[in-house]
Amino acid sequence: MPNPSTDATNFADAAPARSVRWLGLFALFAFAFVSFFTLGPGTIVDPFHQGEFFATLPGMLHGQASEHAFTIHGALDFLPAWAATYLSGLNNNFLYTQVAYALCNLGAALLFYLIASLFVQRSGKYELLTLIAVAVVSSQLVGYRDLCLLLSIYLFLLCLRANRSSDFFIRATLLGVAAAFNMFWSYDRGITGFGAVGLGVFLASFYDRRFIYAMVIFIGTFLVLSLMTEVFSLSDYLRNFDFLLSTSSQWTYHSPRFIIQSALLTIPTVLAYYALFKALPKPFRFSPAFAVIGLLAVLMLVLYKVATNRADFIHVPMGMWAPLLSFLFSYDQLRKAGRKQEFVLLKKPVAMIVVGAMLLLGLIGKNPMPFFAVLLGLVLIGNNRKPLGYMALIALSGLLAAFTLYKSPVPNVLANGYKWLPHMASPPQNDLLVSEGARWAASQIKESGSQCVFDLSNNGIINGVTGLPACTKYIYPVYATRVYEQDMISDLKKSDPSVVVYSTTFWSFNINDISMHDKFPELKKYLDEKYPYEKCESEYCLRFKNTQG
Repeated sequence: MPNPSTDATNFADAAPARSVRWLGLFALFAFAFVSFFTLGPGTIVDPFHQGEFFATLPGMLHGQASEHAFTIHGALDFLPAWAATYLSGLNNNFLYTQVAYALCNLGAALLFYLIASLFVQRSGKYELLTLIAVAVVSSQLVGYRDLCLLLSIYLFLLCLRANRSSDFFIRATLLGVAAAFNMFWSYDRGITGFGAVGLGVFLASFYDRRFIYAMVIFIGTFLVLSLMTEVFSLSDYLRNFDFLLSTSSQWTYHSPRFIIQSALLTIPTVLAYYALFKALPKPFRFSPAFAVIGLLAVLMLVLYKVATNRADFIHVPMGMWAPLLSFLFSYDQLRKAGRKQEFVLLKKPVAMIVVGAMLLLGLIGKNPMPFFAVLLGLVLIGNNRKPLGYMALIALSGLLAAFTLYKSPVPNVLANGYKWLPHMASPPQNDLLVSEGARWAASQIKESGSQCVFDLSNNGIINGVTGLPACTKYIYPVYATRVYEQDMISDLKKSDPSVVVYSTTFWSFNINDISMHDKFPELKKYLDEKYPYEKCESEYCLRFKNTQG
């Protein structure tokens, strides 16, 4: 006799996987290979964003996990590089680290696909069409930041599907561990998971008390990690979280273009909330469906905030995947209840508004690549009638792949995209994968005898090439605000390096059209007095204490 508290048919079909699901996975891996693994020869093309991969680890390896409290995003800033260093050594870890992040991206895309596929009707007429669309979206909207959050969501859904107690407790144990680790993996995704998955588990516990076990595992794992390890210490976590909250507002754009992007993202988000409302169980009862609705409602809210806090072409897609899951889930619920005609996207004016909003987002954001994927997914959701033929699907997918390659920062990506593969057997030294200017700056710092790096260019690759930690707890000074300026100067006085990275021509020195010197005028004054001698080469300028630099 089925257990009504864990009846999987409340939110997804329980039929075994079929070959059509493997075709969707094939599409996922094909697009992921294009999106995530075109690394060129492994050369660093974005010293700001890719530099975040390497800036934190040297401090950890120098035993300064607690002193340098302000990691940039969380454990995701150093764990992949740490694993790569274990395999290749500190001086050769750049290539392996990039591959590690690509694998994390692939893992996130795979988890998104697996989650979404739970809400796609098995043996439905357009199952393959929808799954391929989901696979294409998966490779565009999620990444390594979302990895542990998506894992927590997937394990929660598997718990809801578990019919045997042994299966449930295994999955609930993994859920508690994954959710706790997510708190440290990424600070903002950790809070997202705490609110979204936490609410889902809480609501599920009203009809199935076994979910209390998952809560206990979460609390126990969090306490073990935070109280018994230095890397994930509770005090370090609280300092980072406070730093994140106090500095996040500085990234909000106020120009009309970004206000419009936020407004356009609001359209599918509000409609997704309406779709969830329509999917509520009737008559109301605590059920798996209600727990999933609670999870998705909080998930959309927090990710909408993340996306609109800095509404640009990188961050806006971060707010798109939660509404997409909500639409899929809502349609699936209404279909099972025999009420699919109530699904909001089946109303042609509404569907046209959503599609129009996505197209405008692509045009205004000046990066249509991810929005073609969203458009493709939304068009295919209303699968009560044939939305697009397979030829149209192939054409749109090909267009998306072309945009992906076109937007790649790797020069001549078709010829060079996978030149890193032969180097995996013997990864090159890190200094061979950076620009000539970065190589010069790193060599000057090493030769000066400095034991740390103070870098106003916000290029973490210099920490990676030198293997030296940051001189202050503000590893990327740009993430701080004027409130922290005097503390930054105090840290710099204590570490007292012989040379500092004073400026660069790269855009990371003038984020939001504000130079680092204008952002921290007192710091500039201190550097001008303490480090009067300047040397410049290529895109970097260094300042030295004396003429021997």
